[in-house]
Amino acid sequence: MTSGTGVPTHLDLLGHVRDLQTAAAGTDTAKLTHAIRRLRDQLDAHVAAERREQGPTQGAASEAVHRGQQRLLSLVANLEEEACQDSTRPCAVRVAELAALLRRQAAVEQRVSGVVDLRGDALDRSAAAATAAGSEPGGGVAGDVGLSAR
Repeated sequence: MTSGTGVPTHLDLLGHVRDLQTAAAGTDTAKLTHAIRRLRDQLDAHVAAERREQGPTQGAASEAVHRGQQRLLSLVANLEEEACQDSTRPCAVRVAELAALLRRQAAVEQRVSGVVDLRGDALDRSAAAATAAGSEPGGGVAGDVGLSAR
C-alpha cells in the first residue's frame, strides 16, 4: 500500500513497523534483518519524498520535522546494526520506541503540512491493533490524532 505516487505513506511505514515487531519477537534472524531493511528502504523513500515536497523551507516547524526524520533514520540504522551482530537481537522495547516515534513524527508532519487525513478510520484501526498487540504502552498517538496518508 502506497500513495498514488508510489511513495510509502505513514500507514505503510506503521505496517512495516508491525512486521518488524513480529520478526523481533521470533527467532528467525534472516526475517528480522529483512524486516529492518525493508523498513529502512521505505522510510528513506518516504523522507526523500517529503523533503522534495517541502523544498528548502526554513523555520522552527521545518527544523522539527527534519530532526524527527533524522532520529527515525538513526534509530532504524542502529536496529539494523544490532541485528547484524552475531546473536544480538533488538529488544521489543527499542522496536516499540521506534513505533511510538514514527507515530509522533507523523503527527508533527501533519500539523506542519496541514494535510487532512482521508483514511482516519484505517489509522484508528491501526492504532487499536497496535495497542491491543501491546506495541505501544500507555495508549496510541495514532488514535488520538488524524495522521495523514502521506
